[in-house]
Amino acid sequence: MVNPSMAGLQNGQVKLGYDARWVGINDAPRTGYIAFDKMFNGNTGWNVSVVSDRVGPVSSIAIANAFAYHLKTSEKTVLSMSIRHHLTQNYLSLYANNLIDPT
Repeated sequence: MVNPSMAGLQNGQVKLGYDARWVGINDAPRTGYIAFDKMFNGNTGWNVSVVSDRVGPVSSIAIANAFAYHLKTSEKTVLSMSIRHHLTQNYLSLYANNLIDPT
């Protein structure tokens, strides 16, 4: 999901992930994602992913599409060219427990 040049290299895989840091602390970082990877014609890759992320009062949801073209340059190396389209919606909760003191 991080490197768009890798799109298609895990052909046909669906990945689910969840990461929670500092469990038990209010508004601790949490990230969840789902991603799908597909190779077409042996050299064109596509990856789509949806990521939900929260750290403290800030949360976001993102949808990303990555397209890559893979050109075999030798027996062990591949040159990859790619582009990624990324849409992100960010949210800020000003009424989170750690920002507003109820007293």
